[in-house]
Amino acid sequence: MKLLSLKEIQEKYASGDASVSSAILRKLQRDPRAGARRLYKTLSKRYDDQKKERNRLDAMLHFERLLWKAGIQHIVGVDEVGMGPLAGPVVAAAVIFPPGVEIEAIDDSKALDEQTRNRLDREIRERACAVAIG
Repeated sequence: MKLLSLKEIQEKYASGDASVSSAILRKLQRDPRAGARRLYKTLSKRYDDQKKERNRLDAMLHFERLLWKAGIQHIVGVDEVGMGPLAGPVVAAAVIFPPGVEIEAIDDSKALDEQTRNRLDREIRERACAVAIG
């Protein structure tokens, strides 16, 4: 880590897409440069957020993973949107992903902002299986 300038380190992790490892955090924490300490604090928070998201996804995919290991390939995720089944129009959708697909930030659509919903809509459509089940 000492061979990199702080600017190089910051550029590597500036986008927010790069995964932060505990090894990187340990190196930054031991780095005596003040800028490295500030970067450590920033990346430490990102690491915690990434860990929480990883745990959330792991919990969500628990049953799918068990079924995939048992050889079941087509597991359907279903959601609905609308006024509720008794109060008005409802739209329902079902999606099948190939085994092992994980989509970060996936959540109840009502809990997502519009930009995230649109990004996830595109990613879901790109990664979903085209399966005819008869």
